[in-house]
Amino acid sequence: MKLKNTFTISRSNTGWHPKSNFRPLMLLVGIFLIGVGMWVVHEVVTSKFLSKRERITVGVYDDIPYVFSYDKAARLGTVIYFNPDVLVTVPGGYSWYRLGSVQLLATIEHKTNFLLTQTFSQLIGAPVDLALYKTSTEVIYGRDTDFLEYFMSNRGLKTLFSKKYALSSGNLIDRFLINRALNASPDRLIVVNAENDYIQRGSKLYYTPERLDSQNKGYFYQKTFSENSVKVRLNVPRKQYVAGLEISRLIEGMGIKVLSVEADLNGQKECSIRHSKENKKVAEQLHNYFPCTLIYSPDQGIVIDFQLSEDLAKLYL
Repeated sequence: MKLKNTFTISRSNTGWHPKSNFRPLMLLVGIFLIGVGMWVVHEVVTSKFLSKRERITVGVYDDIPYVFSYDKAARLGTVIYFNPDVLVTVPGGYSWYRLGSVQLLATIEHKTNFLLTQTFSQLIGAPVDLALYKTSTEVIYGRDTDFLEYFMSNRGLKTLFSKKYALSSGNLIDRFLINRALNASPDRLIVVNAENDYIQRGSKLYYTPERLDSQNKGYFYQKTFSENSVKVRLNVPRKQYVAGLEISRLIEGMGIKVLSVEADLNGQKECSIRHSKENKKVAEQLHNYFPCTLIYSPDQGIVIDFQLSEDLAKLYL
């Protein structure tokens, strides 16, 4: 028996029909493309090659250790190579060590990327952005090999999906662009031989900052720094004063004049770069290499006050 004033809701009298154009595959493709887009954005943002750095500098720990520095604006590469049998100062309290044994030390200490980049920085007297090294940890010894011939025949095999070499950055954009830069035409390369830029004490050979700088300083200058009258005043915790001198050397190796290195008796916990409008661009470039807080001070003048923290300074001891 059907009650009065009632009716049955059905698909036919409501006009409702289930959508038949829903495609799970298209949804998955959309999610995949969004993921790819987010990954590409991340790679671009974290790329050192695409950053505001005017140079990208890579320490290459190979059969003949060398540093490759690429001027992005001039599209000019500088290559400086070293003798693995010479002793070099390894930051982190390791003192003097054979250059050809540094990777083995770094692997044992589980600090491969850090110790290699810092050691190459110490050699060239300027910051090194990345390290490229063999995946094996064999000790390297000096060899009677023509470097230019060796470099030209091996430079294109190192960064793109190579099992033999590892790059301290997992960024694929950096790997691709560094590989392209390494393959610059010979007329866009400056090659510097630093194998014999050492001093001898008894039977041992040493790469010292004084000897290296007297021969090679200036190759890693950046235009923003070298053509600017901006100067830096460095303040460093008293206990890390020696580290302050090394950081001062790296800053000057980029082309910035350091007016003084002053001991800070308070031992600051925070690292800061205090700048004015006139030297903002230089301060931002410094920030790329030394990740300290940028502080704008309109009355700062043309001198940047660079306050080192204890934590940052200890990395350079």
